[in-house]
Amino acid sequence: MKARERALSNDKEAKQAIESISKKDVALSSATSIDQVDAATKARKDATDPIRKFNKTPSLVKLKRTRRHRTKRAWAKVASDIRDRATQNAVESAPTPETPPPKTDPVTGYCENCHEYESEKVGSGKFHHPETCVKQKPEVRLDVSEMQAPVSGPV
Repeated sequence: MKARERALSNDKEAKQAIESISKKDVALSSATSIDQVDAATKARKDATDPIRKFNKTPSLVKLKRTRRHRTKRAWAKVASDIRDRATQNAVESAPTPETPPPKTDPVTGYCENCHEYESEKVGSGKFHHPETCVKQKPEVRLDVSEMQAPVSGPV
């Protein structure tokens, strides 16, 4: 916001346009007659081009893009933490599986438990299979009561 205000102080035309639509006599919210609505609409129409030109300056476009990416990254971190916590909770509370360990066919790499073909380890001639089949993993449920609200502030 500080960068935008600094840029606005240097752009006299945009600053004047914003001030012209901020006056009380052209406020749409307090308009009581058709003439007042027309005056407010005309003031906004006249101020559109300078404000649009100001908002499309390369520095402000870059600033908006950077802010959007940082916000997106912050929410991705929050979501990742929630997923990690939910998975950890599910693994800790899940009963031990009673099914036998996965059997992978040494020739084809087919697993009898999850009914999928596994990929071959590079150069070893053996197939890689996780200790717990995908079909045997516990169901992940999110416990909302343990979650904390995301930290607010500048991103």
